[in-house]
Amino acid sequence: VQTGLAGNSPGATAEGYPTHLATFTSDFTGFQLQAGQNDLRVPLKWSSPEGVKVEKTLVFHRGSYRIDVEYKIDNGSTAAWSVQPYAQILHDMPPVKRSYFNVDSYSFTGPAIYDGAKYQKLNVAKPEEAGLNREITNGWLAALQHHFTASVVPDRTVQQQYTMSVQNKDYLLRSVGAGKVVPAGGAASFEESLFVGPKLQAQLKPLHPELARVVDYGKLWLIASPLFWLLEQVHKFLGNWGWAIIVAMLLIKLAFYKLAETSGRSMAKM
Repeated sequence: VQTGLAGNSPGATAEGYPTHLATFTSDFTGFQLQAGQNDLRVPLKWSSPEGVKVEKTLVFHRGSYRIDVEYKIDNGSTAAWSVQPYAQILHDMPPVKRSYFNVDSYSFTGPAIYDGAKYQKLNVAKPEEAGLNREITNGWLAALQHHFTASVVPDRTVQQQYTMSVQNKDYLLRSVGAGKVVPAGGAASFEESLFVGPKLQAQLKPLHPELARVVDYGKLWLIASPLFWLLEQVHKFLGNWGWAIIVAMLLIKLAFYKLAETSGRSMAKM
């Protein structure tokens, strides 16, 4: 996952802007989440020879795989500064041979997006999907594996440009936000959120109501999702996944007992 601020003027290059390749500095030699502290803020500083100062702060949260990214721009130069935020995921696509001995081989691995209305898994082998180039508001983008995800949730109120490029076995999924012109002596700010870790639905939903879709249930979403909800509720009560599975199955058997009894009597008569 790579984040930064890029130039938003014609002919602008990466040089002279705080992209993910730029060198940031910090006043601290180490960071530690203290007892009783729920958030850890890591400020990183960048400045240009012309006098533009940018503070990029990574905000980590106790017990969470969420990382918030905040930018504060102070234009101390004598000219306006045009800039736009971006976040991208660079991921490889190694070939996977399906096998009954490898459960991961049956799960979807690759890029996915939510366009504000629809969830879509992208096939990098299809040119029309590999060449993604869309304007999206209230969406997110992600790289999926069986149990893990790297996700980017840009500012949901601002239109973003979602693009994807594929080269050999790698894909680059990218979101670019609307640019801002920071006048001389002016200031501006940007925010976005990242999630890098296991697909824990309780942590995914606060970032975006539809981000839990990265937990890919496949075509049986309408059945599997409520079943997992039941399993999760039982686990909250028992605190043990093994017993939670047993009790959940018993509850399902109990719910369908009358149907099973009727079916059994019908078979007995036949």
